[in-house]
Amino acid sequence: INAEYMGINMIPKEGQVPEDEDFNKGKLGKEFAKATLLSISEAYYTLDQEQRRPNFKPNEIFRRTFEYLSRFNKYSSKAVVKSMRAMLDGYRLEEFEATALWNLCPESVAAAKELIPSLREKFDSDEELAELIEKLQNARTLA
Repeated sequence: INAEYMGINMIPKEGQVPEDEDFNKGKLGKEFAKATLLSISEAYYTLDQEQRRPNFKPNEIFRRTFEYLSRFNKYSSKAVVKSMRAMLDGYRLEEFEATALWNLCPESVAAAKELIPSLREKFDSDEELAELIEKLQNARTLA
């Protein structure tokens, strides 16, 4: 779909983006300031727990969301998911950066920095980021 053809300007003009919203710097805006960001796997296990409640009756949105999360959840163990969050919390990342890294699981430092531009200034060296990426990939293969 050509966004411009449909009259949608995907790139804001200079000065249109509020100062507290800059994806390239990891700033998501005031709407997300107090939000808890979940990985796909965390969301999957949250909904899985919810559907196990007695008398729970899922609606169509719940079913479709759970189907999507089931499809993209790469971790078969809730324990692995908890250890992943704990591991990511050990790095000096914003919650958004950690969750985006987890969900996207880039294969290289270059890809991570391209997908999440704020990572360019978060690590002292590319090796440190490469180590984190390797840990994410290893956890995926173990799960």
